[in-house]
Amino acid sequence: MTDPARKAPGLSSLMALSERYAPAIFLMPTVLVVLFVSIFPLIVSLYLSFSRFRFVKGGFELKFVGFLNYKKLLLGSQQFHFLGRFGEISWTGWVAVGLVVFLTIVLLKRYVDRGRFSVIGVIGRVLVAASAILGSLLVISTLSPGGQPGSLIVTIFYVLVGVASQFLVGLGLAALCVQRLPGQRFFRIVFLIPMMIT
Repeated sequence: MTDPARKAPGLSSLMALSERYAPAIFLMPTVLVVLFVSIFPLIVSLYLSFSRFRFVKGGFELKFVGFLNYKKLLLGSQQFHFLGRFGEISWTGWVAVGLVVFLTIVLLKRYVDRGRFSVIGVIGRVLVAASAILGSLLVISTLSPGGQPGSLIVTIFYVLVGVASQFLVGLGLAALCVQRLPGQRFFRIVFLIPMMIT
């Protein structure tokens, strides 16, 4: 009995091609769903950030306003809610800001002294350093006497505390799952059930 792939030379190349692209074909629907679920809301949110949204009788109204929302948030009537109230920075606060500036300069100098640097890498690190310096000024001035942190600082604080605590709890549970303890299989199943259900 002869092999059908030997009879038709095009069939073997077709089979090789199908084997090469099979993983991509099977994964593509899932990738498209994930992209649709994550990219579509991002695009809609970006559009809404440049628009004024109002409820009207029978629905809602969207009016494109450009950067007006951002101007109001950073410089206008919503600045107090977003950034907070700035207080007078004490000398200890200026020392803390100085330490942040010193640390960013040292890290930038160390990157350049390595000899293997690029212009884009330097620009990126300068932007990160400027963000760190401005962020430290914002945090210190809103936490100073007479200041009040806005929603930006409060959100960053809760995100940092929440992520750190979830990471520590997850790491602790993972460490418990690999220990030789009585009921180890039961607890592994209990920890993995929520992941399997989704």
